[in-house]
Amino acid sequence: MMFLIGYPLVLLLLSYFIFIRNLTARRSVKWSIFLVSLVASFKNQIVFLLGGDILAPDLPRELLTALSTLHVFLIFAIMIGSLLWVFYMVKGAVKLRFFKRFPRFNIWQLSAVFILAFAISLYATYESLKDPQIVYHSFINSIFPTKSDYYNKPFRIVHITDTHLGSNVTKEQARRFVELINKEEPDIVLFTGDMIDGAPKVSIEQLNEFKAIKAPYGVYAVRGNHEYYSDTQVWAPYWQEFGFTLLNNAHITIKVANKEVFTLAGVTDIQAVRMKDNPQEGPDLTKALEGANEALPVILMSHRPAQFKQYVDDNKVFLMLSGHTHGGMLPGLKQLVAFFNGGFVSGLYKYHDSYLIIGNGTFTWGGFCARILTPSQIVVIDLKAAD
Repeated sequence: MMFLIGYPLVLLLLSYFIFIRNLTARRSVKWSIFLVSLVASFKNQIVFLLGGDILAPDLPRELLTALSTLHVFLIFAIMIGSLLWVFYMVKGAVKLRFFKRFPRFNIWQLSAVFILAFAISLYATYESLKDPQIVYHSFINSIFPTKSDYYNKPFRIVHITDTHLGSNVTKEQARRFVELINKEEPDIVLFTGDMIDGAPKVSIEQLNEFKAIKAPYGVYAVRGNHEYYSDTQVWAPYWQEFGFTLLNNAHITIKVANKEVFTLAGVTDIQAVRMKDNPQEGPDLTKALEGANEALPVILMSHRPAQFKQYVDDNKVFLMLSGHTHGGMLPGLKQLVAFFNGGFVSGLYKYHDSYLIIGNGTFTWGGFCARILTPSQIVVIDLKAAD
């Protein structure tokens, strides 16, 4: 709660001290800038006032996208303005002329800052709406399926995460996403959480498209934090209808041609125990692997990547698949996201003889539609037998 109040206040205060307080312009211009900054800073609270939820917005896509673009605009404007301040301060120090007050912006300088920031925010929004890139990884193990009459290609996993299906995603986008998945001819599809945002009524049409996923060994999923924000009890009856099998601190054994190939395990999200109204079982890998064949490699689905090293040390996980970070989304933000996720943010990591793959996500959460140099992804993993 402190973050939801403190964060917008910080943005508003920064915009005031950087752009408004020392601006050489008419009072009406200053008030206009203040009102824009107010709306951009308190975007989440405006969503709430309009009847949406801050964490699962449930408002028209166009409105969410516009508010997100305005929010990102203010963030970049503050960053650019701050850099200019530092430049002027250093320039003054070099000339042994120290400022008694912060440097002033005139209206033309401020216009240049705002135009640049707005252009960046539009580009970030555009990047967030593009089709996901396909990223490939291969792993070799003697136990993985060999080419035979039963199976003539590597066992293929498609890993997807963070689709955030809600009012921010259209039915056509969901259909295109499923087409991209099927084009990769997966044997199994693994979904590491944040599948939806909000109530079923805003995601039913999009989820209907997921029935068309073709994966002979099934579609498996774990919940992310947004599943808990969106009420797991309300959503519980829907997953099987749309073709998902949830692994809540549970596992199954994947067999190919009657041969056990790997253990697929899933854990719940830590948000489960943080829900005040209906706390649920948190992530428990020991329980998830209870009774599993210890000779098989373990592929683990965990929405958050932060516990990767602990899971490897405690349970000898071969490969962990995660999401949650969205790849960091923006330059500068990546480092902050990594800090809060055990140092992991995007792509492939190795620890001892184990691996972690973090997908950048597919669609963006309706509250923050922005990407720069961090494209959305579909991750394809081939399991190959050793020669």
